[in-house]
Amino acid sequence: MISDQIGDLLTRIRNAIKVRHLECLVSFSKMNENILKVMKENGYILNYQKTTDESKFKKPSLKINLKYKNKISVIEGTKRISKPGLRIYQKSSNLPVVLSKIGVAIISTSHGVMTCSQAKSKKLGGEILAYIW
Repeated sequence: MISDQIGDLLTRIRNAIKVRHLECLVSFSKMNENILKVMKENGYILNYQKTTDESKFKKPSLKINLKYKNKISVIEGTKRISKPGLRIYQKSSNLPVVLSKIGVAIISTSHGVMTCSQAKSKKLGGEILAYIW
């Protein structure tokens, strides 16, 4: 069993990008699905879908279609911020800006998973999950 679902998601995406795969497979969780939804809305992935193919995992999985532009990945890097051993929470006034707004910080709020800019506009704070640029 994986103890850090979000860390595993980001690592699988990073590894798939390094070897230029068009898609990758991660285990299904609602949090992973919500993070992928935010990544799709911001143009970092083409699409994702829930699959019931049980070849790699015993449970349902998420198939991610990665996005490339001129054979170069749209995602340059990812970083896990809040970890299971050390949770990082911020108020709406202290939410981070990633690479001068080139990147996106994904945050989990009481109203769901969203980017920091969306959370700032709604005046919500929460747990900072990851940076993507």
